[in-house]
Amino acid sequence: MESLLSMVKYNFQNVTNDYDSSRSSGLLGSQVVKERKLVLEFLDPKKKDIILDAGCGTGYYSLYCKARGSSVIGIDTSQAAISVYNSKGLNGFIGDIENLSFDKQFNKILCAGSLEFTKTSYKAISCFSRSLKKNGIIVLVYPRNNFFGILYKLYHLSGLYFIPYGKLKLSKPVNIHLFSKNSIHSILENNGFKIIKDVKANVLTNVLVAVKIS
Repeated sequence: MESLLSMVKYNFQNVTNDYDSSRSSGLLGSQVVKERKLVLEFLDPKKKDIILDAGCGTGYYSLYCKARGSSVIGIDTSQAAISVYNSKGLNGFIGDIENLSFDKQFNKILCAGSLEFTKTSYKAISCFSRSLKKNGIIVLVYPRNNFFGILYKLYHLSGLYFIPYGKLKLSKPVNIHLFSKNSIHSILENNGFKIIKDVKANVLTNVLVAVKIS
């Protein structure tokens, strides 16, 4: 049976060329704008920051951080996404956020739109905790377990991917995770984090920031 990781890799390889345009137009684009504004406010990249962009995609957030003097490393399962990412002058690697080998290397981690695709979200958060220095922060975007979350889940189970101008691409059905505030907070707190803020970004997602206290 094909693994979740291989199906996610296939899907993102398949849509990389359309990824940026699909997230900057139409209804999805309007929702993403709200999410991105909160992410950048909470992450607040500065000079001397060492940031891990976990599930970096083609590099939207990493470019913003680099422009503000931060050192950024991106990791993503998709070879196609990493190729685009590195072509922008960024430093990215193919990898799995559930199997990170970093040890207290970063003072900030961003995970925007990746946690729901993991096999075990607890394992990913545990890797983030190990990768962060004490008092470092994580900014995390997660889909809520609500009506729109269920639609989002069904969309990924459908095996279809919508791109601009009404086009469709076939992808592989993936069973994603949805989270309640209590569930995601519990995972973080059990891995040494203290929740600082958790704010609704749009109809689907929340953006939270947490600090590593142990």
